[in-house]
Amino acid sequence: MSGRIGEGTARIGVGFQHENGYEAVNFRCEGVSGLLAIGGHFLRFSVHYTAQPWNPDWSERPSIFRGVRAAIEVADNGGRLATVGPERPIVIEHHKYPQSSTSLFELLLTAWQIERLEEIRRGGKLEFLLRFAAERIGQNGRAVVDADIRVPVAESDWLTVLAQMQFGDYLLCEIPIEYGDNETLREAWVALDKARDLLYQGHYKNVVAECRTAIEATIEAFKLQQRLSDAVKEKKNAHRDMLKDGRILNLYDAVRHVCQLAVHIDAANQYVDFSRREAVLIYSATAACTATLSEQRPA
Repeated sequence: MSGRIGEGTARIGVGFQHENGYEAVNFRCEGVSGLLAIGGHFLRFSVHYTAQPWNPDWSERPSIFRGVRAAIEVADNGGRLATVGPERPIVIEHHKYPQSSTSLFELLLTAWQIERLEEIRRGGKLEFLLRFAAERIGQNGRAVVDADIRVPVAESDWLTVLAQMQFGDYLLCEIPIEYGDNETLREAWVALDKARDLLYQGHYKNVVAECRTAIEATIEAFKLQQRLSDAVKEKKNAHRDMLKDGRILNLYDAVRHVCQLAVHIDAANQYVDFSRREAVLIYSATAACTATLSEQRPA
């Protein structure tokens, strides 16, 4: 499987038990991968399970396990994503030899759900909790058994999964880059290139910081400070008569003010960080405005 990760470790139990208390089936996650779907994105867990051999000295008859399903949650967050079944039905009957197999548990995610996962991740790793449950048929009747495993996914592995899902490929249209021999304007595009990488890594505050760097470099490259001031005054005094150039400069000035990292507060006067969508908005607006101004030649 691509996007491989370390094995999941048990939180409550790593396997199902027989009626006599002995371990019957244990689980481990061998890898996590992504896949583009119609109308969504698949998050796929490759789960390996092993049925332990039945001891002929036990007085009970062998157990049968069927109807295996997994509830998938974000560990330590309390957010359940969905309950899913394996790609093929799993029925486990015990014999004198161990049995093992691997099955995919596929979870269909919307873009909104992935964005919420990105908010939780905040540029770091994710950890999922897979809660397995099944029906056990034994000598004393039927019962429901369960077992949990934790599945940590490192940042680099998660970025691979996002790429496999093709999530985020639609964030921006193509924007032409022009800076000629002007090194100051080139710094703006270098900052935007860094911002793009930070966006996919989930470092949204740093995305905004790089956009601010790009804006300041563009203002310096075009000697825009006085023109920005004049455009802001014109908007206050005669906004109905503003020319297109003045309106674009006002847009750029507004984006610059949004990029003030230390002054974003909520109604309770508490600092609030940037979300993924806000970072995308600021990045898109900065790149588009910079490209528009780059059609001119710096003074």
